[in-house]
Amino acid sequence: GEMHMRIALSAQALETHGVGVLVFLDGTPQPYWTLDNNVCQYMHIFYPSDGDEKTIYELIFTPVTGQTGDTLEIGLQCITAPEYFIGDDYIPFVQSGGSGQMVTRLKFASDPGEAILPHDPQRVLSVSQEYIDMTHDELDYWSGTDAMEKVKWTFYVDGIKNCTTRTGYTGEPISMKLEIMGNPNAEFALAVFVNHEPVCITDDFQIDLRQGQKTILSASVDMSDFKDKAVIYAVLVPRNVRIDSLMDPSCYISASETSYYSS
Repeated sequence: GEMHMRIALSAQALETHGVGVLVFLDGTPQPYWTLDNNVCQYMHIFYPSDGDEKTIYELIFTPVTGQTGDTLEIGLQCITAPEYFIGDDYIPFVQSGGSGQMVTRLKFASDPGEAILPHDPQRVLSVSQEYIDMTHDELDYWSGTDAMEKVKWTFYVDGIKNCTTRTGYTGEPISMKLEIMGNPNAEFALAVFVNHEPVCITDDFQIDLRQGQKTILSASVDMSDFKDKAVIYAVLVPRNVRIDSLMDPSCYISASETSYYSS
C-alpha cells in the first residue's frame, strides 16, 4: 500500500535555491508526493531553513517494486539548487555531484499496490553492457584490497566526462557511457536523468562488477522533445550496501556532475 517516509533537511544558503530530493527503491527511481504537493513526480524541491535547525518533510509513495518477504534498499540523493542552469548567477555549491545521501532498508510485510507513475519514460534508443580487462595502470592504481572493496566510476555524456556544456544543440540523440570497476560483491543500478526525470525504468541499467575487469554500460538517449534547455546527470545507486555491512563508503549512492545543453 501507500508508504510514508519522513526526512529531515538542514542546509546553509539553500532556503532560496532549494534542495531537490530523488528517491530510489532497489535501484529504481521512485516517484512520490508530499503533504504539501499531491503531484506524483520523481523530484520535489524543498527549501529548508538556513542553519542547523532541521525541517521535517513527509514523502508519500506506492513502491515501484517489491513483494511480501522482500528486504530492499531505499535511498535518497539530494541535488542542490536543481533549478540552476549554466549562465545563471554563479552558485558555489550548484550541482557538482549532488549533496547529501541516505540508504536504508525497507522490509515488505505485504504486497504493495500498483505504483503510481507520472509517466512511462522511454527515452532509451539502445543500451549495451560489456566487460573489458583492466589496464596495468588501472590495476597498479589500486592495491589488491582496494580493488576488492572500493568502487571507482566515471560518467560520460557525448564522450566527455564530468560536466559538459553544449550550446547550439538541436535535439539529436545523446550518447551516454558509464565506466565502473572495483568491488565484485557490490550491486548497482544506474539512473540517468534529463531535466530531473529518468530516461527509463528498466533492468538493463543494473550493473554487475567482475574482479579484474571494467564494466562499461553504453546507451543512446532520445532527445526529440528538447526545448531550449536540458540538464543531464546520472546517479549510481547501490542495491546491497546496507545488506552487506562491509561495503566501503565509495559504494554508497552518489551522483555525477551535471551537463548543460542549450539551443
